Amino acid sequence: MQFYKSGCMWCSLQEPALDRLAGDYSGRAVFAKYCLKDWLGGVTNWEIRSKYDIGWYPTVILFVHGREKKRWVTHFDEKSYRKALDEVLGTPKPQVFVAPAKR
Repeated sequence: MQFYKSGCMWCSLQEPALDRLAGDYSGRAVFAKYCLKDWLGGVTNWEIRSKYDIGWYPTVILFVHGREKKRWVTHFDEKSYRKALDEVLGTPKPQVFVAPAKR
């Protein structure tokens, strides 16, 4: 889950990496984002901000079965995200196609 502030340069720089990961882990993980600060700087949801202790943007939290497994604050490194996801999900097994027997 990415918590971000609209208009934040660092948050927008992170988008391409998260989009690639969402495609690569499609069907295995759910990627979501939530805007906690609007472009005027007002907090959009104090309850969520305090529940997840969000103080800096962007903050990315990896949840596993509803519990926080890992957190990145003002840091975006696709390799770090991928490593954490692979630790939780396991590396994908190659798909093997077996053609049906001809009759």
